[in-house]
Amino acid sequence: MKKLFVLFASFALIFVLAACGGVTGDYEPGVYFGYTDGNQNTFAVVTIDENGFISEILVDTVYLKVVDDGPVTWLDRNDNPVDGIATTKRSLDGGCGYNMWPGQPVEDCKVEGQIMWHDQVDLVVADVIENQGVPTYDLDGAYFDEDGVDTVAGVTIRVTAYISAIENALDQARK
Repeated sequence: MKKLFVLFASFALIFVLAACGGVTGDYEPGVYFGYTDGNQNTFAVVTIDENGFISEILVDTVYLKVVDDGPVTWLDRNDNPVDGIATTKRSLDGGCGYNMWPGQPVEDCKVEGQIMWHDQVDLVVADVIENQGVPTYDLDGAYFDEDGVDTVAGVTIRVTAYISAIENALDQARK
C-alpha cells in the first residue's frame, strides 16, 4: 500500500509540475490604452506581461481644476460653463491634490474618515488584476450596489467609467 501511495504521489507531483510550466493568460503581451468619453474622460493603461497576464493598470480621469478666468472653459455635469486648468486627477500631487470633500482638509494625502479618490480607483484596479479581468460587478447606476455580492469594499465613487476604460483596453489585448 505504501508503494502504491508513493507511486501515486510521484505521478501527481509530475502532473502538477508539468501543468505549472505552460500556464499562460488570456491576453497578448503589450501595453494597451482604453478610454471613455463624456464629462470627464477616463483612460486606462493596461500592461500585459510576457505570459499573457494583467500585471499593471493605471486609471486616471481628465479633470478641470476650477480657476477664475482659467484658459479652458468646459461644461460641468449640469451643462454650466466653468473656467479652469485642464489636468488629470492623478497629476494633482499624485492624486492627493484632488479632494472629493472640499470642506475637509487633506493632510498627508488623507481626509479624516474618508478614502481618497485615487485609493478607491486603486482598489478597483487591484480587484481586476486579482481576477485577471473585469468581474461582473453588481452595480446600482454608476456605483457599486451596497447589497450586491460582487462589490469592492470601501469604494463609494462612480465606477462605470473606470470599468469601461479598463474593459476597452482589455478588449484590445484579448487573444
